[in-house]
Amino acid sequence: GTLDFSGVGTLQFTGSCTVSSPLASTSFTAGSGAVRYAQTSDCSVGVGTYNILRINVSPAATVATLGGSMTLPALSVLDLLTGTFDLGSVSLTCNESFTVASGATLRLRDLTNDGVSAPVLVIADTKSVTVNGTLQTSTVDPDDSADWPTIRSATPTTDRFGFTVSSTGTVNVNGLVFNSPN
Repeated sequence: GTLDFSGVGTLQFTGSCTVSSPLASTSFTAGSGAVRYAQTSDCSVGVGTYNILRINVSPAATVATLGGSMTLPALSVLDLLTGTFDLGSVSLTCNESFTVASGATLRLRDLTNDGVSAPVLVIADTKSVTVNGTLQTSTVDPDDSADWPTIRSATPTTDRFGFTVSSTGTVNVNGLVFNSPN
């Protein structure tokens, strides 16, 4: 079926919920509304075209894992408010600046040790990431950089992105390729 919001609305997932198809297909478009993941247990974030994507899971140990590689379009909003947003072994491309709020965690971790499926966070050229909460990276093979999570600009050889860790922010690094010419 079809769920249609007239004007601006918020689709909120709470409780124990598995979000799969149709969010896993290109048929999901948030339009001008917001999609908020507010579960109280671990959940999967469906891949789609989000206008506003809010990760607001609680308690703090709750994990929302991205269900597949995804690109957030220009003018979209990514709000990491509470809990952990885990990229798993996929890539997330952000075409707008975003902030990891105090009390929230953005996690990039490689669990496979296969040299090909480490998570990648791509930041659009001239955009920025501000960490008021926690950025956490880890790998099962710290001696093999092919298994390290990567944070890079969309055009790593020519353009730059901003990266700020505030006085309340924490960066926990265990294997990371940080690819920006600045």
